[in-house]
Formats: sequence, C-alpha cells, structure tokens
Amino acid sequence: MGFRLENLGKWSSELEFTVTNEQIRKYSAATNNVAAEHLDGALAPPMFAVVPQSLSAAQGQAGEIEYPVIDLEPAAAMKVLHGEQDVYFHQPIRPEMKLRIKSATVGIFGKSSGTAAVIKFETTDADNAPVNTQYWTLFYRGVSPTESRGEAAPPGSVVDENYRQRDPLATVVQQFDDDQTRRYAEASGDHMPIHLDDELAKSVGLPGVIVHGLCTMAFAGRAVIDSVGGGDPNALKRLAVRFSRVALPGEQIDTRIWDAGHIFDRNIYAFDTVNSGGETILTNGLAEIAR
Repeated sequence: MGFRLENLGKWSSELEFTVTNEQIRKYSAATNNVAAEHLDGALAPPMFAVVPQSLSAAQGQAGEIEYPVIDLEPAAAMKVLHGEQDVYFHQPIRPEMKLRIKSATVGIFGKSSGTAAVIKFETTDADNAPVNTQYWTLFYRGVSPTESRGEAAPPGSVVDENYRQRDPLATVVQQFDDDQTRRYAEASGDHMPIHLDDELAKSVGLPGVIVHGLCTMAFAGRAVIDSVGGGDPNALKRLAVRFSRVALPGEQIDTRIWDAGHIFDRNIYAFDTVNSGGETILTNGLAEIAR
C-alpha cells in the first residue's frame, strides 16, 4: 500500500447513475424502513445517497478512477475501517433521476496507529443542480504517509457537550435482523467480505460478520427523522457520525437524541447509538433538520 500525494484534490471523471424504483424499494427493505413512500419506491430514504457513491468508491479501488491517491492491495482492503461519514442533503432522490457523481481524495492525515483519508463526493442531477455532498473518512490501520496534507472533513461534533448531562429528547429502539448484512450488500452494492463471510471476518480480528456502518447510519437517520424530524425525510439536511465500534447481526440498538440548539433555519440534534450491552457504536452523531 502506498500514497500518491500528487493526486490529492484531483477530481475523478463523473460517474452517471440512473435511479430506479426497484433500487429504492430494495434499499428501503434492506434498511428495515417501513415508510410507504420508500417501500413503494416513490422516494428514496436520505441515506440511499450512499448507493451511487459506493459504486464510485468501488471503481476507485479497482483503479478505474484517474487520480488514485491510495494504492490498495486486495488483502489490505479487509483491514480498512470506515471511520466517519458526513452527508449534506440538498434535494431528495426519486426514481428516474439521472445522477452525476465525482470524487476526490482531499486529505491524508497520519495518526499514531495508521492513516485517515478524507474522500469528498459531489452528486448533481441532470441539470447540474446539487443533490448531495458527502465526506467519507477511511482509516488505514498500520499505514503512515510521509506527511499529512489537504482538507479535513467538516467538524461533526456538537461544540457544547453539556447536552449529555440532560435526559435525551427521545430514545429509539431498533433491531438488526440476522440476515441484515446480506440484504444490505445486495441493495447497496457493498459486498466487502467482512460483512458476508464469517470465517474471513474472524481472520482479520473481527468477532464475525459485522453490520455495514452505513446500514447502522441509515437506521440512526430514520430514528432521527421519526422522532424529531416530524417523520419528513426531506427535512433532514445533514447527518454525520463517527463509527466507534462494530455492530453485529441480530443486535438491538438504541439511538439517543438530544436537542443541541438551532442555527439559522436549522434545528440541530446530537445523537449516539448503543448496542444492547451499552457499548457505543455511533458517536459524535449530528443531525440538522429544516425548521
């Protein structure tokens, strides 16, 4: 594995992606979303936004993007951790939309135990109007670059941590299914073996097959929308998390949500997600809801 810092900040060519009703329905079912407008494929849940990006990221790892910053050997890919995710929603995704996606690795930051890479995705519609902007932070364990350089992801945590001293506004209890990872892989296009192959997952130090972090984030996003967003998915304007611990199929998760004030036309909420053992699997959760 190596780094090509000369490619930092260089945008890929655009990937074109046409949204279908079936894709929306499969993704909604795979994330246990029960809203009728999602299950019938009329409107994509907000976190469907990552599906075209997953395809774009996979192409980049396969060497099909012109300006790769990271040379990743297949064996090393199993040790890459998804550290953080931050999504800004500019307009909803509906069937027959023709999306255009481009990406760039914008930052490389050396840590004591590895390297964090910040990848920025921009998605527009056929008229070049923004659809969403995403920052994916991936962590490469045990790999250090020669230097840290570039653009960091936007701050994702709430500045005033005193909100945790209060009782949460809401606690939403959800349950992963035993076959959650298989269904999510089929719907999202993320077939990384650590989510599907129990023995392989154990061989890289995991307890077994783990739930996709972006699937957990989709569950948390729905918890936020249903509890403080008036049930309106279009009101969600930003969702950011840090993935702090793996989640397992069949686990119960609790998402706890706090009022963190407001900025201009947005209500701000902090949240985290814990498993049935009380271990936090999502931290630094931040949601912005249109007022």
